[in-house]
Amino acid sequence: MSETKNYFGLSTLRDITVKIPLDINSTNVGYKTLNEEEISEVIKFNLKSILLTHKGERMDTKFGVGLRGYLFEQMTDSLYFTISSSIQSQIRAYMPWLTNVNVKVFGDMYTLSVVIKYKLNDPEIIDYFELSLSIDEI
Repeated sequence: MSETKNYFGLSTLRDITVKIPLDINSTNVGYKTLNEEEISEVIKFNLKSILLTHKGERMDTKFGVGLRGYLFEQMTDSLYFTISSSIQSQIRAYMPWLTNVNVKVFGDMYTLSVVIKYKLNDPEIIDYFELSLSIDEI
């Protein structure tokens, strides 16, 4: 647990997850953790995990969009709608605390890009996440 001082005395910040990539030289418990003050970074890490994980890759066979698998598809408005719907469904299932989620998917023959705008109510955070994949990168 991390501790911080505020005007009302000592408060405790809960650690939420580890920071990736792992930093074994950290002064914490052998790696750097992300706490409640770094919630935006945690949200973006979780969104990236949802987008890049293929269904069946983890213990939960329903988790993930598998965005890389779409790179070799014919890019059409119908495909963009399918990907966007899948992303929204995954966010509703695995990150239901995000509200006002708006997903935009676009690309060309060689790239696929996603922009996700979202709101977190408590603490109030309005932010966005961007991810672009290119055939050249894989």
